[in-house]
Amino acid sequence: MNGQDEKIHKITLSNYPVSNTETTIKNLLIPDNSFPVVIHQLYIVEGIIICICKEGRGKVKINMNEHEIVPDKIIFFMPGQVIEPLVWGENIKLQSLFFSIDFLLEFNPVFDIKTINKIRNIPCLSISKDIIHNLSDFHSLIVKYYEKNTHIFQEKIIKTILLAFLTELAGIYYSVEIEKNFVSIRKDELYNKFIQLLLKFHKKERSVGFYAEKMFLTPKYLSKIIKDISGVSATEWINRMVMITAKNLLKTSNLTVLQISEELNFPNPSFFSKFFKKNRGLSPIEYRKK
Repeated sequence: MNGQDEKIHKITLSNYPVSNTETTIKNLLIPDNSFPVVIHQLYIVEGIIICICKEGRGKVKINMNEHEIVPDKIIFFMPGQVIEPLVWGENIKLQSLFFSIDFLLEFNPVFDIKTINKIRNIPCLSISKDIIHNLSDFHSLIVKYYEKNTHIFQEKIIKTILLAFLTELAGIYYSVEIEKNFVSIRKDELYNKFIQLLLKFHKKERSVGFYAEKMFLTPKYLSKIIKDISGVSATEWINRMVMITAKNLLKTSNLTVLQISEELNFPNPSFFSKFFKKNRGLSPIEYRKK
């Protein structure tokens, strides 16, 4: 997590850059080949992005786990996942769809909880060229009608094709055998829940006990789960998230050290400065000057 800018950036339907913004379809975007990422920055997606890699190579961390992006791979970026691009080749070519959770709910019978759990556990999946070809055909057809915004039944046609696209994907994941057992899947679910709570409460709560109580777990058990899944302790996750916010406030705001310490619920600036120096090697004032 030693990124250029350690703020967690949100990728949303409203801030995603696209070439065509005239469509009347709500909660659905079809990005062009570009993907708005900066190497080693942290992102969280508010929605679901599905990418088909056609050319080029990349590498990305999804919830601290590294995944290679290569041709003939399908990539899912799911809500609540912390994403860190590690390598992103200039020649990478993706076919992508970006839609909201509400939009996906219309296709709920296709993606049951078992399939969604598989996707979370295997967000990057290599598939055969034949299936890639089928998915690419569906994508091209969606793009064709997405840009034809004068068609009276544009939305219905797109949703029909998208249903076929998602059904093909659901079938792929349905047949995938997950090596992890049920206990491991449950741990992944708890890990994702911890990350969500951390994003919401880290400005006010820095104890493992607080998050464990919210999740109806003991602090010891929660700590073990987070360490097992991510290789990073729950305490370190909390400290990193607080540091991300602290650095961002020092770099992008005019708040004083006192105001930032209050924003992050430290008892006084001295406690905040000691915490910051322990985790960064510089005092907040030195970091701001640097």
